[in-house]
Amino acid sequence: MNQVGKRHRSTRFLSIFVSCGLWLSASYSMAGTDTLFPETTQAYIEVSDVAALETQWNQTGFSKLAEDPQVKKFAEDIQRQFEQRWGRSGALVGITWADFAAISSGEMAIGTIPSPEKLATELFLVNVTGKTDAAKQLLERIATNVQKNSGKVSTTKISNLPATCYELARPIQWKLEKPPILYSAIYQDWLLISDNTNSIFEVCLRIGGVKKESLAGVESYQKSTAMLSDPVTVDGLLRFYVSPKGLVELLDADPSLQRGEMSKTKSAVQLFQEQGLQRMNGIAGRADAGTNGCENVWKLAVYAPPPHESSFAMLKLLDAQVLPIDAWVPKDSADCITLNLDIQNAFDHFGPVFDEIAGEKGTWEEVLHGLQVDPNGVQIDIQKELVAYLGNRVTIASKYRLPTSTTSQRYVIAVDSKDDAALQKGLTKFFHDSPEMQQKTMGDVVVWERVPEMALPESISDPTKPSFGRNRTTSRGRTASRTAESEKNDFFPNRVFAVAQGKFWVASHLDLLQEVLATDAKGGFGSTVEAKLVDQKFTQLGAKNRGLRMTFKLDELIRNDYELAREGKFGESKTFVGRIFASIVPGLERPEDMKFDMSSAPEFGFIRRFLGPGGLEIETVPDGWLVRGFILTE
Repeated sequence: MNQVGKRHRSTRFLSIFVSCGLWLSASYSMAGTDTLFPETTQAYIEVSDVAALETQWNQTGFSKLAEDPQVKKFAEDIQRQFEQRWGRSGALVGITWADFAAISSGEMAIGTIPSPEKLATELFLVNVTGKTDAAKQLLERIATNVQKNSGKVSTTKISNLPATCYELARPIQWKLEKPPILYSAIYQDWLLISDNTNSIFEVCLRIGGVKKESLAGVESYQKSTAMLSDPVTVDGLLRFYVSPKGLVELLDADPSLQRGEMSKTKSAVQLFQEQGLQRMNGIAGRADAGTNGCENVWKLAVYAPPPHESSFAMLKLLDAQVLPIDAWVPKDSADCITLNLDIQNAFDHFGPVFDEIAGEKGTWEEVLHGLQVDPNGVQIDIQKELVAYLGNRVTIASKYRLPTSTTSQRYVIAVDSKDDAALQKGLTKFFHDSPEMQQKTMGDVVVWERVPEMALPESISDPTKPSFGRNRTTSRGRTASRTAESEKNDFFPNRVFAVAQGKFWVASHLDLLQEVLATDAKGGFGSTVEAKLVDQKFTQLGAKNRGLRMTFKLDELIRNDYELAREGKFGESKTFVGRIFASIVPGLERPEDMKFDMSSAPEFGFIRRFLGPGGLEIETVPDGWLVRGFILTE
């Protein structure tokens, strides 16, 4: 069978639209449509009963929020603005989640399948038993909408199966050489929609029993899903699977999916292998919604059997029975992460990450060697004089300072110290000649604050001194540079370092560190009602060993960026949420790309009533990690 049409990234309306819906809630037993998708499937999401999905979803506070007239009006307004700016295939064909729910009589699934040309294709599969006529009516409506939007509709055959081809109009925003194409067919009570005829053909072969090889028989799929069957169970309203290596290979083969400067110099597969990520063979998960006092509760299994190499080996968590929140964490924190990390191991495997950022292999070793032996430098052995005195317990807390601004987010990191005096000696030795570091005192505590504006001009600064600025010279005389752009995009330019109270501290702001060191042991984040509720839920989940635990207040995490969006400043945000959103959503590279008319947005005080606290924990198991998380109903 010949491939018809070339796949375009913009035809992924199914994965964008349906995936968002499925993540909210779903239900299914593990034996199901995984036997219908081919063994080459690299990503897969499954739902068994759409009616049950909607019932579960309707029990959540999120559903009540979504159905509020004011919120619904706002959501529709934002969707309209997205479609006007970038276009969406879903809008072009005129379908909604409710349309698919109306025709489904059971299973629903979506998968990413390589085409014969090794490009990523998407296939959407719906069980329409007893609702075939309704499914045909939906397809007729899609055809009408495509034609209304200046697209073309024609009949075709996939092998001997009658099918419909939809040639969508090309929105100006997509800048495509060819129009995106979709195909649909109904076969044995299954509706299939895809951007590739071969994917439809392969699934039909398995529906008809002609082929037996399927995703269900893939080792990484079996291993990762089996990891989810430990005693700490989540029933699994939603089931999904991803093959990281397979997706990376598809990324490598499709230039339209590659983003960033790094992709211009190295293939995604090469980066994946160099960082040791090839050991991450499969990721499987399941989730419930609207149960046991939770908006959602989920579990993720990462199948990554040892040995781990390169930077991937940094992720060595040391399990502990209990990971309580430290007393110093400020009460008004938005979140707190506590982990037991093998610091020495992480340091030993940090080189590949540093080298990738620096742009040349071996740079990390040269920097360490230069710091140790350069006669004009600090002559410090980082491992022996700093890392050796660090413990394994790490705590990270963040908060937002009012009033809301693009730089409101603040953070503090604390690492256990084995010897405060020895660690302080090494820190002073490292920083004392740095042109950007200013030594201060807070009572008996010596603090080193990075003040970028104190740095000498590049032409007269001493490149042999420790610097967090634009120049750092290696032992071979090469300079690992930081550009003016990287300085501009620095999350927290005024970092603060100190050793006190049995901890090594790194903070984004000096006054935050002062607050932390003065925190009442009985009045911190761990004493809040939200933290106690999250701790109770962790106990109910019953994990025996934890390497990482996170507690968060969802309202505090999103409030700052929500308010920035209402003010039209989200594109200028320096918060983690703002930066991540801009980096992963196509078309949002410039601040002005993230400006929307938010005049219809509800006051945050209304929104926050539906946003409860939540938590996440990671446990190390022999073949990888188990990750559990939840958001409590407010």
